This record gives sequence, C-alpha cells and structure tokens, in this order.
Amino acid sequence: MSNDNNQEVEVPQKSTLNPIILLAVGAGMFLGVLGMGAFMYSMGSNMGAMTNSVVQMGKDVNTMANNMNIMAQSMLDGQKRMGDDFSRVRVGMDSMAGNMGRMTDAMEKMNDSMGTMNGSMGIMQKDIQKFTEPEKILIPFLRD
Repeated sequence: MSNDNNQEVEVPQKSTLNPIILLAVGAGMFLGVLGMGAFMYSMGSNMGAMTNSVVQMGKDVNTMANNMNIMAQSMLDGQKRMGDDFSRVRVGMDSMAGNMGRMTDAMEKMNDSMGTMNGSMGIMQKDIQKFTEPEKILIPFLRD
C-alpha cells in the first residue's frame, strides 16, 4: 500500500494472543468474580446476623424498661407502706407515752398507799408486841 507521497506504510498484522495468557486472564477473572461473590455472600449473612442482634437488643431494652417501671412502682408502694407503718408507730408511741403518764400516777398513788401501810404496820407492830409481852402493859416503866 502506498500513500500520496509514495511512501510505504506498514499495515499492522493480526496478533495472535497466546492461549496460555488468555487462559490465565480468564482464570484470574473467574477467581476474582468467585472471590467477590464469596465476599458479598459473607457480608450479606453478617449483615443479617447483625440486624437480628440489633432487633434482639431493641427487645431487651424494651423488657428492661418495663422491668424498671415495675421496680419503680414497687419502690413507691414500699415507701407508702413504710410511711403508713411509721404513722402507726407514732400513734403507738403517743399512746405509750400517755399510758406511761397514767402508770406514773398509779405508781405515785401506790407509793402513798405503801407509806400509809408502813405507818399502819408500825402501829400494828406495837399492838402485837403488847399482846406478846403483857408484862410491859402491866409494868409501864419497862415500855420503850
């Protein structure tokens, strides 16, 4: 072939690719596609497992919130019962204080009665001595 300037131009010849190179490139592409497929499958199953874990965590958080509400209500109920118990204790203490005051009055009366009884016993003792020692009645200078 020639051009207008009468120079010869080389025409490229068809190159034959070596079948080994073609086979290596094809195997490399196949392995690449196979590796990418395995990676995508693994990533998909890991994402599925992670999604299941997140869903379970959401359920667990919901259960914990319910349990905390129950616990808070129990604490409120317990505080109310304790307050009621303390009110009853206060009433009991007031009653006990009043009873102690009445008991003090009773002990004072009992103390007075014992004093009177002691005086009576002293007189009785002298009367009994008169009967057990009649000589003192008969002989007045032997008296105490």
